[in-house]
Amino acid sequence: MVKRLEAIGLVKRERDGKDERKVIVSLTSEGHTFHEKLADAQHRLWDSIGYSREEVSRLNNNLVELRKNLMNHT
Repeated sequence: MVKRLEAIGLVKRERDGKDERKVIVSLTSEGHTFHEKLADAQHRLWDSIGYSREEVSRLNNNLVELRKNLMNHT
């Protein structure tokens, strides 16, 4: 996944100067721009369905809990 994001210019990878085993992954300027556009689209979607951020958060938490419960009972 990181290789794909790096290939399209959304993230960059750099070795940690203190520990060569570590790789630091961070957003590029294009990645930040993409993230902002995605967040804006997400907010417009919430607005279009009439949900507040709190309602979307509650819904998401409920769905995560439902999925966990279903996975534990199968």
